[in-house]
Amino acid sequence: MKIFIVLLAATLSAQNYDVVLQGGRVLDPESRLDGVRNVGVIGDRIAAVSTRALRGKLTINITGLVVVPGFIDLHSHGQDDENYRFKAKDGVTTTLELEAMGDASHFIPRDAALNRAATTEEQSAILAAIQRDLNDGGLGVGLGIEFAPKTSPAEVLDLFHAAARWLRPILLHLRRPGAGVIESLQEVIADAAVSGVAIHVMPI
Repeated sequence: MKIFIVLLAATLSAQNYDVVLQGGRVLDPESRLDGVRNVGVIGDRIAAVSTRALRGKLTINITGLVVVPGFIDLHSHGQDDENYRFKAKDGVTTTLELEAMGDASHFIPRDAALNRAATTEEQSAILAAIQRDLNDGGLGVGLGIEFAPKTSPAEVLDLFHAAARWLRPILLHLRRPGAGVIESLQEVIADAAVSGVAIHVMPI
């Protein structure tokens, strides 16, 4: 076993990578790695993460910088090229909006959702659309309960159960973010506990 480990380490060191990122702090949530490492890249693939020195056609000393898979912005308004460019410079590789469905407004509801509860038929259509999108690979479900104040607690819980079937999180605005924030927070915490869904509450 010791011989194998030594041979493997020697192979890593001898490999000539396209790019070596040298001496950066590597954070990997999946493996829980948090430490200074050298990263070897071949083509568009990370081929090695090592404490040993690596050789590359191009070696970049990144001491004091952080290497991560990419940050995820769970709630972002500004889905356009200019915003994407600045986010990429900050290391954001995924930016999610997760709001607005079947409404004329591009930001918050301006149509019937603002003034009346959904009918039974509309609730069924909403659930069917969410299930279809999750089946197609949707990453989560966004709820703007604050902007659809007539939404009943039962309807919100139905949406939690829909997300739970696909093990997807719910990202939401609280029903009453001002003076009623405690009761609103209790509502979604209870829904999360009942359904088993992870939630992200928007700060505003």
